[in-house]
Amino acid sequence: MTAPDSYLDPAAVADFVGRTRALADAWDPADGGGTEIGRTAFGTLPAALALQALCQEVARTCRDGLVDGRAAFRELAAGVAQWRDTYEATDLANRDLFTRPGDDR
Repeated sequence: MTAPDSYLDPAAVADFVGRTRALADAWDPADGGGTEIGRTAFGTLPAALALQALCQEVARTCRDGLVDGRAAFRELAAGVAQWRDTYEATDLANRDLFTRPGDDR
């Protein structure tokens, strides 16, 4: 049998995993993500307070989405890293089953 050329660039996969983890770490929810809107940000009239409450709810929903997205990026990075490790182990284990033209094994 003739071995196909490798379709996986381990350096590219490692770079993807690193960039994905960096995206997850780039936003820190510990500081609240800067989503707090002051109670009187739009004034003190009832309509302004209602607008502030609505904006605060939207900001919290966005923050929660970012937290969920952060977790998703971490899971994605872990999954890709695990897949890469499995692929490389299988590739190395099966390498001896193939010969390349001109190989003298």
